[in-house]
Amino acid sequence: MDRKGLEERNAVDFNQIPFIQAVMENSATHPTEASGDSGPLVPGRFYFNTTDNKTYIYTATGWQATAQQTALDLKANLASPTFTGTVGGVSVSMVSGAAPLASPTFTGTVNGITASMVGLPNVNNTADASKPVSTAQQTALNLKANLASPTFTGTVSGVTASMVGLGNVSLDYAKLVALLTGAIQEQQVQINALTAAVAALLASK
Repeated sequence: MDRKGLEERNAVDFNQIPFIQAVMENSATHPTEASGDSGPLVPGRFYFNTTDNKTYIYTATGWQATAQQTALDLKANLASPTFTGTVGGVSVSMVSGAAPLASPTFTGTVNGITASMVGLPNVNNTADASKPVSTAQQTALNLKANLASPTFTGTVSGVTASMVGLGNVSLDYAKLVALLTGAIQEQQVQINALTAAVAALLASK
């Protein structure tokens, strides 16, 4: 039965209740009386806003988000959700591809982790050639001689003749003493003979 029939039978008095237009419109902005021939702005009129993708209902105070839209605004998208506040009830098993908090194993390139997060705040990715020498290392280096043209101080020990290219030179001190003693004795014989010759020469005069 249509509206006229209901009114004739006094079943419904449409003058006493607002008539709801159950028509869903699409619009980028709130419809107005002058926005077209979609009908008057009466309470209960719906439309879908194509700008913010929300549904609105017209009330005595103007356009308001529907109760369903208000409830939807409190929900997160299934795809790439953005949460606020504290998120609870989510376990690692619910998250596909997530690593556990304890002893995680990652694959690929891991981003967002700093040296401080893993207890290495003083470590950086400096190349070996660019790394500075510590004080202790420099102190140790200062006690070393260069391999090329070294300059030593104090008493040098542990160096053999072979190390300095004199492998055929003997450092037998016993032989050296014997040679020196023989040379001295030979010199003494020559001195004694010269002394005797001088004495004989003087005696003949």
